[in-house]
Amino acid sequence: MKRRTMILVGVATVVVAVIAVRPWDHEQPGTEVGDERDTSSGVTDRPQAGSRPVSTVKKQPVPPKEPVELPEMIALADRLNEKNRSAQDDLQVVEELIRSYLRYVGTVPEGGLNEEIVDGLRGNNPMKLIFVGKDHPKINEAGELLDRFGHPYYFHPVSRSEIEIRSAGSDGLLWSDDDVLFE
Repeated sequence: MKRRTMILVGVATVVVAVIAVRPWDHEQPGTEVGDERDTSSGVTDRPQAGSRPVSTVKKQPVPPKEPVELPEMIALADRLNEKNRSAQDDLQVVEELIRSYLRYVGTVPEGGLNEEIVDGLRGNNPMKLIFVGKDHPKINEAGELLDRFGHPYYFHPVSRSEIEIRSAGSDGLLWSDDDVLFE
């Protein structure tokens, strides 16, 4: 009789442990407790009660076949070099374009030359998103984005998520006293 009681206690302990742990009911990596999930389609990323846990793979966004303009970014780029704004304001616009690129694409534009950065902002990027219009008036024939003084911006990639941006200022010479940096 003791042996039978011990087996029943052991089975009950295992059942209680499985119910308490319930590995299929824990938050998935990268989610916060209380995340709101869209369940309007009837599809959730959690298994139904009683089903086995399934590993999830984060799907990468599929780029469109043709480049897509982002109207809010095109409008932002159109604010560059407005008469009632400053060189610092212009740098803030360029910085926001780069940050938006990072949000949408996952990295800053590839390369370090001005024309390479502009090429990425014009849609030559993995997601084929256009941040700056093709015929933007502040892009010269060489494909470089110009500051309000008519000089190409200087871009220095620091990492995959950061670029320093510098305007050479009115004298057109980099590293002089009138350079403008994003602050």
